[in-house]
Amino acid sequence: MNQASFWGGGIYASNEAEVIIVSQSIFSVGKAVVSGNSADNGGGIGVSSGASLLARDAVINGNTASLTGGGIRSSDGHVTVERTLAGAQCHTEDRCSTISDNTVTGNDPAFHGGGAIATFGGTLKVTGTYFEENSAFFGSAIRARFMPFESVFTDVSVVGNVFAKNTNAPQVIYLDESSAHIGFSTFVDNEDMDRIVEVAYPTTFSDIHEVLVVGSIFYEFNGSTEAVTLTTLGSTPDGDCNRVDPLGSFALEPRSTSQTPDFVDRVSGDYRLVNTFVDYCNSSLLGSRSNYSANGLIRPVDDAWPNLHGTYDLGGLERYDLDLIFADGFE
Repeated sequence: MNQASFWGGGIYASNEAEVIIVSQSIFSVGKAVVSGNSADNGGGIGVSSGASLLARDAVINGNTASLTGGGIRSSDGHVTVERTLAGAQCHTEDRCSTISDNTVTGNDPAFHGGGAIATFGGTLKVTGTYFEENSAFFGSAIRARFMPFESVFTDVSVVGNVFAKNTNAPQVIYLDESSAHIGFSTFVDNEDMDRIVEVAYPTTFSDIHEVLVVGSIFYEFNGSTEAVTLTTLGSTPDGDCNRVDPLGSFALEPRSTSQTPDFVDRVSGDYRLVNTFVDYCNSSLLGSRSNYSANGLIRPVDDAWPNLHGTYDLGGLERYDLDLIFADGFE
């Protein structure tokens, strides 16, 4: 357990330095863990001024920040969080890459928040990761500010993840003057929010921002939570092929649905699909960037179910037969 007065309770890097955190196996001796640290910004890890972080199959849990980024804080840095270990190498209720139980205590709406990750400028790419039980007053899981659309690949890419039981904020993901592509992720059993993804100031005098949300499951307690909401003037976010609540902002999408998802064991946090939304969509508007799943399977897995719009399952977990996880390539 470490404590820093300002940046990076466990690890801090700046000036184009590189931080690489990689797990080698499912066993505790090989697992990369950043846990129990605290700082003003980046309770677990802080990167700034062009520094980069690669967290691969890592556990970033139980860190605390007083201002921003309970797990990770980036200021003009480059953050990649991903799962690459496949199948049985990491198969403990599917979780391998996790950012969970991190907390931000600051309550300034202009600056504070990001229970798991806060990133201001730079780039953020997160795939195959569980965000669970993080807490902040703004962006219980992620807060992104000043992340403009600068290339064909937007600077915030969040694909193939699970967001569950994050608390205490009006939104789970807070995009403030930021572009983002959010795809094939599951949002379920989060608490205290007015909406799940909040978009603020998507278009400013100097920057045009693009927010695209596809192939995701938004399913919360009360059945009437907005999936994605624009709370200021600006361009409306685009969506395609999502599961949303009937009153959600994407309810009128041509390929959206309000049908109730059927999870293996929702109470125990097993959000794999039983049959509903299996082989539901195609890669939609993200192309090959859709091919991530939090259980380590390369999408799509074409089940025996009839394909509605394509072979991709909705949400952050591609369905598999029980023996597939141990098949060739997943030993």
